[in-house]
Amino acid sequence: MSSLKFLAPLFALGLFSTTVLADEAHICRSASLPQSNSAAVLSDNTQFSCGSDISGTVPALSKLGWKVTHVLEQSDMSALSSMKTGKMPPNPEDLAKTYWVLIIQK
Repeated sequence: MSSLKFLAPLFALGLFSTTVLADEAHICRSASLPQSNSAAVLSDNTQFSCGSDISGTVPALSKLGWKVTHVLEQSDMSALSSMKTGKMPPNPEDLAKTYWVLIIQK
């Protein structure tokens, strides 16, 4: 019975995301690139801007003590909304771009 009393708080703690327990967390975003661009793939060279003067690659952010908790691939379709009806953009690859989002914490 005493082991159950010990495990109950650990179980309750496990229900919360580790991000909730972080002292500081930020959302970082990479540049939007056409999906055909080789740099659109997530790599150690992908640059992120996190606001509050925090930026860099995943290895650089890690060296600064940041932990990546989430990675999301997003689509940038903003070029579609700015198109005029019946007109194609000079570069059709600009219609569908990809960017990466990280959530980092310390």
